[in-house]
Amino acid sequence: MHYLIHGDYHLQSRKFLTDLKQKAKTENKEIIELNGQILDLNQLIQATTSNSLFGAEKLIVIENLFSRLKSQAQEEILAWLKNYKGENPIIFWEKKGIGKILQRKLPDKTLVKEFKTPVIIFKLVEILSPKNKKQALETLNQALVKEPAEFIFVMLARQMRILLMLKGNQKITGAPWMIGKYKQQASFFETEKLMALYQDLYKIDKQIKTGKTIMPLDWHLQIWMAGI
Repeated sequence: MHYLIHGDYHLQSRKFLTDLKQKAKTENKEIIELNGQILDLNQLIQATTSNSLFGAEKLIVIENLFSRLKSQAQEEILAWLKNYKGENPIIFWEKKGIGKILQRKLPDKTLVKEFKTPVIIFKLVEILSPKNKKQALETLNQALVKEPAEFIFVMLARQMRILLMLKGNQKITGAPWMIGKYKQQASFFETEKLMALYQDLYKIDKQIKTGKTIMPLDWHLQIWMAGI
């Protein structure tokens, strides 16, 4: 059985990949990890067909092959994979969602697992503003019930960073409608306030990692949100 693990919810997709790798280790399989961004066909053939050093079965893990820039090398690899009948299973991990057309190039018997960022997380980061403090705090509490605080922290920090970039007249990439939403949200904050909020997230991260706080991350996020 092969796997395609894709989508923008990296925390969960990485966990799923880690679980599969741990299972392979318990089965004494050799794990071969390949960078799909620079992989060529000869490397792939050697990895999938050569015998393990100790005669063990192998698990091949290829990251970001489908999301690399289009090239002749990529086309050669995908054409070869489409007809792959080898015994060694392959796991494809992708940092973003892979469309149905590209999925047709997967080997037979590939199980597709997509991990999408939950809607409530997008709702949370989009309503961040001083005028929506109560709603944002309620949404945060709802999100914390179902999603890891670590992932929520990352998404909040990302949103603050984007808004700060816009305040500093830095260019960001994205669809025009999305950039427009960011600009509108940034207008609700003073630059100094955004900087303070971003620095507070940095302090929270440092306290958690260095063990200088006994309070859990979700508690810190609630206090942070109340101070918007």
